[in-house]
Amino acid sequence: MGTASRTCNSCKRPVPHDAAFCPNCGAATPGRVGIEDLPDEFEQRLTAALADRYTVGRELGRSGMATVHLALDLKHDRHVAVKVMLPELAATDAHLWAEKYSGTLEDVFDLQEQLSRRIVETLKVTLAPDEERHLAGRDIPDVEAYALYLRARQELQKLTQASFGLAERLVERALARTGPKALLLATAAETLDRADALATQALDLDPELAEAHVAKGLVAWRRFDIAVTVRHVLKAVDLDPGNAMAAWAAGYVLALVGRTGEAREHSDRAYALDPLWWPAPFGCCLADLCEGNFDSALTRMVGMHTVSGGHPAADLWLGVCLVHAGRSADAAAPLHRAAAAGAGTYSASATILGAMVKGDREAMRGVLADPGTREAVETDKEFSWQVAAAFAGVGDGDEALRWLSGAGPRLRLPLPSSPQ
Repeated sequence: MGTASRTCNSCKRPVPHDAAFCPNCGAATPGRVGIEDLPDEFEQRLTAALADRYTVGRELGRSGMATVHLALDLKHDRHVAVKVMLPELAATDAHLWAEKYSGTLEDVFDLQEQLSRRIVETLKVTLAPDEERHLAGRDIPDVEAYALYLRARQELQKLTQASFGLAERLVERALARTGPKALLLATAAETLDRADALATQALDLDPELAEAHVAKGLVAWRRFDIAVTVRHVLKAVDLDPGNAMAAWAAGYVLALVGRTGEAREHSDRAYALDPLWWPAPFGCCLADLCEGNFDSALTRMVGMHTVSGGHPAADLWLGVCLVHAGRSADAAAPLHRAAAAGAGTYSASATILGAMVKGDREAMRGVLADPGTREAVETDKEFSWQVAAAFAGVGDGDEALRWLSGAGPRLRLPLPSSPQ
């Protein structure tokens, strides 16, 4: 039974020792996370080996050789991921394989392929055709351009206006080195006003590039074209079943159009492919919301929020799930953090929902008075729905219906009850 032995880092109020998140504000909290599904002997050895530094908790994912667990870093008081070799491999002390490779920076892609093929050979794995294509592929053959691409992807994950601008500049620098490359154009499609044209150009260069189909599908989603969106994200999954972003996009979109069973399948695969990418299981959370399973959605979102390390989009959706679960007062803290993060439309949406929690209709209208914010919200189904939910929450049914009509009739997320 938990005891109030700790203080939340966010709201400074007491929290139970074994709570995964603060019951007052919903923030992820350090604490006992508990080891699951490990053999007793191995559990004891693992606990003893890491006791001075980590408290090891639930499994986030596994491969053929190791498991990845959520853990608490006792020194820095934060959640981290710990990779643990499977007991049967760790117990044998067997030497599987080791070799030295040498080459220049320009040889890095050849070395990468050599290394990957040697691992496949050692583990006696048979590659599927799409895996073979990826292994031999050189989507961005220039080393410096590839480094710029990786930095751009990292900046896009931050979801701030400054990071979007930097990502755009990084992609443009990479394109200047390589000329048109489908993968770069598909990335640029997430950051440039000419997104649709760039996504189309990427598909012209490589019709089988999953990332380009995801980009094209998300552009169509912003244009409220559900049929085109679904076609492109499912094509991306067919082309590259091992692509976590394609699986995530399919789970996300299918949940919001009511195909919740399929959404869960794609979302589960995204999570299996990349358990440390916090949005991977988002489709399951949305499916729970669509079906009215609000407690389950909140549980899933708490897990994603913990892995995200307090990402502004995770703060926003934690607030949304808390509101739906009837805990509007607890939603105030994560919504405030998201609103203050400078994360563009995410922050605007969090500000509106935060005002809803307080019953402040005028503050909600004030956010939407900014033409740029209003246009951004009006052209996005997800945020249009959230604004509709917020106005419904303060009893403004006419305004809620106006925003719902803009979001399209096939959105399936229910509206939260009024916090009043």
